[in-house]
Amino acid sequence: MPGRASFIRLCRAVNGAGGFIATRQNRLRVSGLVTLSVIAVALVAYGGGALLASVTGPRAGAATAAAAKLATAPEKPARQGPALVSPLVVAPANVPSSEPAARAGSYMARAKAGDPAAQYDVGVLYARGDGLVQDYASAFPWFHAAAAQGNVAAQYNLGVLYAEGRGVPADQSEALNWYRSAADQNHPGAQFNLALAYAQGAGTDQDYAAAARWYERAARQGLNPAMTNLAILYEQGNGVARSLIDAYAWYNAAAGRGDAGGNQRAGVLFQQFSDRDKVRAQSLAATIAGSLDTAAPKSNIDQLKG
Repeated sequence: MPGRASFIRLCRAVNGAGGFIATRQNRLRVSGLVTLSVIAVALVAYGGGALLASVTGPRAGAATAAAAKLATAPEKPARQGPALVSPLVVAPANVPSSEPAARAGSYMARAKAGDPAAQYDVGVLYARGDGLVQDYASAFPWFHAAAAQGNVAAQYNLGVLYAEGRGVPADQSEALNWYRSAADQNHPGAQFNLALAYAQGAGTDQDYAAAARWYERAARQGLNPAMTNLAILYEQGNGVARSLIDAYAWYNAAAGRGDAGGNQRAGVLFQQFSDRDKVRAQSLAATIAGSLDTAAPKSNIDQLKG
């Protein structure tokens, strides 16, 4: 019978295996095979776990990922202050502010004639919707025309449009190019935004040393947010040698111009100093405060040129 013959063959196979395993050498071979099988199973399980973790979304391993990020990457300076702002429109004295359409017409005629200041003004009017329908796409070519003729405020605002993707596709590299052009001509808002880009690695490699340099240039022109972010870099030791005394001095400078956050942080650091360091900190703070420009910088108040 087929069933009986199959059963006999199975029994013979089992007996043969038993004889094979009975010898010491063959027992070692079987043990090795079992061990390799266990290792293979472990590798598949580890790889499978990693793959599962990668496709289950942010919930899986979120705490571990967050901890790793904190452990390997320095904290970035806070995004504060006049980052990517639109200009504030101030009507010139010779055109009544109650007649925005007339004002727009006056600027447009001069802009079309190639006057870079008027080209900038028309860009502002479009960006603000003052006398013209608000339209960043229409503001862009006027800012670009003025910027190409060396208008520093237009270069800064062109950087804003590129960075924010207003009226033009967002392009961080182009934004940096225009910020840098304005920053080199000492525009504090452009210096701040350029520093911010370096600190965040936006459109460029992250470079805290470059961020610190540009923050300081803007800070020395009296720009409060630049003072605060420079203080943060000193407190963290990012891009500069860590110095709580320098951090205190810059927080204190911001506090002297009404920055409540800078005042609070300066107070916290001051309490940590020894008596000797308190004297040093106060001396440096006085030196920095005395060296700052007294005029308020025109970072986010780029006025119309009448």
